[in-house]
Order: sequence, then C-alpha cells, then structure tokens
Amino acid sequence: MNNSKYPHLTSPIQLGKVTFRNRIFSAPMGATDITADCCPGPRTQGFYELRAKGGAAAVTVSELVVHPEYTGQKITADGVICKDKDGQEVLVPGKTVICALGQRANRADVDALRSCAPFVREVGDCVRPANITKAIYEAYHAALDI
Repeated sequence: MNNSKYPHLTSPIQLGKVTFRNRIFSAPMGATDITADCCPGPRTQGFYELRAKGGAAAVTVSELVVHPEYTGQKITADGVICKDKDGQEVLVPGKTVICALGQRANRADVDALRSCAPFVREVGDCVRPANITKAIYEAYHAALDI
C-alpha cells in the first residue's frame, strides 16, 4: 500500500488503554438479514468478518438487540444471565453489555455495576437526564475508549 498521502495509516495507534494494529476502522453498516429474534444473520456476520480479515483494526457493528422482557441477574464472561417473564434463567450471549436504566440518574445501580466489567463508562441519563442525541454522542466517545 502506498502510504505517501497517509503515512501513519498502517501504524499502530493507542486509544485509551487499547492499542490498535493500524488506523483503519470499519464504520457500521446496516444488516440485510435480520433473524426472527432481531439479531444479525449469518450473511451479516460474514460481511463484518471480512472487514476484520481485510485488515481493519476495529469493526463497528450497528445492530444491537434490546431485551425489555428480561430482568438482568448477572454479567458473566459469556453474556448476561437474565430471568424471563416466567422466572426462568436465560443466557443472553454477548461480549459487550449496555445497561439502560431509565431517565433518572441512578447512582446506586451505576456503582453496583462498576466492578462487573474491566471497562465501565457512564453515559446518558445515569450521569444526568438529557436527550437521546446527547446520550448517543457520549456513547460514541465512550466506545472510542474501549
């Protein structure tokens, strides 16, 4: 690759506590095969895998799943253990957990979750009530620190 115009593009960069192998970041793109349970399907997963195999230092996925019918019980290395409406335990698999707790600053819940993960960033209404635009802005910048 000719780096004369962008000489640092393939150089490592440290953002927060994470060092990326280069400065190529894949922006989120919409999924074309959402499954019945609202998850990205195999075609979308393959699409994002190709971005990573192609050399991107980080691949941002735009799809996420919200489970309002579950009550979170415990965060594990495999995801979140929840209880469904019938009281049955369900594992929601995942590597990243976003906890949305309403529109009021709830310091007790934030403090209780602080030790559940190696990286916890407070954004949105858990800091102070605001609007969705501000929460998305704060979440975007928090994601840059991961």
